[in-house]
Amino acid sequence: MGRARRRDGFTLLEILIVVVVIAAFGGLLLPSPGALLGLRIRNASRIVAAELEYTAQRAIATGLVHRWVVDLERQAFRIEQLIVTDSEELDELPTHSELLELAPPQTSTEYQPIDNKSGEWRWLDAREVLIDEVRMGERETREGIVAISFAPDGGADAAEIWLLDESGLEQRLSITGFTGEVRSEEASRG
Repeated sequence: MGRARRRDGFTLLEILIVVVVIAAFGGLLLPSPGALLGLRIRNASRIVAAELEYTAQRAIATGLVHRWVVDLERQAFRIEQLIVTDSEELDELPTHSELLELAPPQTSTEYQPIDNKSGEWRWLDAREVLIDEVRMGERETREGIVAISFAPDGGADAAEIWLLDESGLEQRLSITGFTGEVRSEEASRG
């Protein structure tokens, strides 16, 4: 009777087959390099769009003007709200016409950061993506601090925010005037 040979381990052929099967399944699950191109800028665009929509919703909910502020040099942004000052109220109506104030009440133009994390200076998660430019009307701004205001009805002035990643891809966020609608699209400045 012949003795059966006992095997300890795997043959080279078995190991190669397992490696090929794993590589095949891995290739199906992993996105292609082309699919990853632009992923960071699209994610950054979604973050900025969500911030703008949140600013509009806060303005509606509180009945106060809010603004999204971006410091283009520091690449930081935050949300601020209009400071409301109480006007002095009279206990009685004035008796003489010279005491009547006919001028409209003075409105405050001072803003303060809102009292949650969105009121602190924050940065995009992807350092490879820049907030490159903000366009409001005919003005194109690439440096300094820019603010986009949202009225208590959620409306805003028309504006565009241009994002740029290190590979040269651009994404444009458009804020529709009056409605405050925010749209994002891949774009190229022409």
